[in-house]
Amino acid sequence: MKWYKLFDISQTANLPYVEETFKLQGIGTVTARLCKGNFYLLVLPDEGRVLIPRLNNRNPFITADGQYGALLDAKGQIWLGVKQ
Repeated sequence: MKWYKLFDISQTANLPYVEETFKLQGIGTVTARLCKGNFYLLVLPDEGRVLIPRLNNRNPFITADGQYGALLDAKGQIWLGVKQ
C-alpha cells in the first residue's frame, strides 16, 4: 500500500469539514473530504468510500477489500493509503 499525506486536522478546527482535490503520483486526481465528528472521517466521494481512522482502535483503518486505508498520525496528519 502506498501512503499519501492529504490533510492536517487543524484545517477543520472551526469547520465541520474540508474538501480538496489532490493529484497523487501514480493514482491521478482524487477528491477527498475530511469531516470532523466523534472521529475524523476521510470520505472519497468519487470512490464511494468512507474511511475512519481510530474507529475501534484501528489505526491505520484498512478497508475489508484491502484497497484503501486511512491513518491519523501523531502529528495530526491524515494519510490515504491506496493499494498499488
